[in-house]
Amino acid sequence: MNEARLQFNMAMADSPNIQPCKTESSKEIPETYDMRTDEARKNCIQPVRRTGNCTSGHVMAVVSTVEDRMCIQKDGTQVYKLSAQDVISCDKENYYCNGGYVTYALNYGISKGFI
Repeated sequence: MNEARLQFNMAMADSPNIQPCKTESSKEIPETYDMRTDEARKNCIQPVRRTGNCTSGHVMAVVSTVEDRMCIQKDGTQVYKLSAQDVISCDKENYYCNGGYVTYALNYGISKGFI
């Protein structure tokens, strides 16, 4: 968790940091957490996606995270499978199978949606 705390406080791309979400109350981050043992969320865990010869880990990370967040929002009752290929093939800001930025892939999903 300490490593995650450090990562979330760092810029991860060439754009400014994303502002934190506004919440009604602040919650303490636990020292340990394992979603695999959380009854309400363990159904949200999906297999790791394979990229083959395509350098698209930035897209896989974004799409998998969005799938997880949507599932968590539904308390694990609905699992989503979004198309990483749509982002890889159609996101003109990134470099298709030649790498890219997490923030650009996320912005693509925000503006165009994930299929």
